[in-house]
Amino acid sequence: MRLLVHNLLMCNKCDKNNYPLKIEVNKSVIMELEFKKDAILKLIPKLDFEVLSNTVRELGFKQFPKQIPPNVDQDLVFLKDLHRVLFETHIMDGQLTCPNPSCKRNYPITNGIPNMILTEDEQ
Repeated sequence: MRLLVHNLLMCNKCDKNNYPLKIEVNKSVIMELEFKKDAILKLIPKLDFEVLSNTVRELGFKQFPKQIPPNVDQDLVFLKDLHRVLFETHIMDGQLTCPNPSCKRNYPITNGIPNMILTEDEQ
């Protein structure tokens, strides 16, 4: 699962306080991809950057910025770091947990795929 996907997912079981899912990583890998500046720039407005930044920093990349830098289109260091975080970092094993205190539903990540399907009794 890429962190771009994590930025979009929310708990399927509850309707309130279901985003962002807490992520626990047991195994991750870096799979290098070609950097495309224009694609990253088009994606930035669609991101919940605060959530992404908090997640990345919780996962250990403490220098990741809390905000999008000014003149982002000229900041190649930031854009390449963002590319690495969104597209090259793959969570292979772990789990996602609903942040709602009354839910706390866990969604396993196995072989890079988050299982977001609810069981019959949860639907």
